[in-house]
Amino acid sequence: MNRILYIFAFFGLLLILASCTGGSTNRPERICPITELLLQQSDYPDGTHLGEIISPVAEQPVESADQSGNYLGSLIFQNVIRYISEDKASERYDEWKRIAFKKSSLKTGSWEVPSIVTMNDFSANRIYIACGYTDTGNVCRMIGQYEEYFVYYFVHILPEYGASQEFFLDLVAKIDNRADSCINFGKYKQSQKES
Repeated sequence: MNRILYIFAFFGLLLILASCTGGSTNRPERICPITELLLQQSDYPDGTHLGEIISPVAEQPVESADQSGNYLGSLIFQNVIRYISEDKASERYDEWKRIAFKKSSLKTGSWEVPSIVTMNDFSANRIYIACGYTDTGNVCRMIGQYEEYFVYYFVHILPEYGASQEFFLDLVAKIDNRADSCINFGKYKQSQKES
């Protein structure tokens, strides 16, 4: 009798542990390492200096990476995280939309979407891009959700050194292309396996 009770307890524990994984085995296979979603040196203009890629990022999932750098004095930062599910990436997006675009983080004015931006032009499930004036100067930020991926990107805008909203948006388009290529090529490979 005790043996049967132990067997049920063992299988119950296995069931609980399996449910705690949040379905990680259901994530699509991706061919791109997380660091491939970061912009590369060749994506930036001459005069850009990139720091070391940090991967994984402390207190983030194993599939995470970030990198900072500068372009002629303009600070650049990118962070990419692959979550266990689209729902988790969506939660992160919602959280960072509140944090990154708080009116209280601005010195004056409000966060404004650049007039040349049409959010539908991007392949992200959700994307938000805005610029504002903070204590450290003009800043443009982007957050995006690409299925189970979350991307955060910002650039301090110093027009006197060549960094402009157009410069920032060109880099955001490159991030969008990288994410789209990785996700869609991964879907293509998955469908080839299933055929």
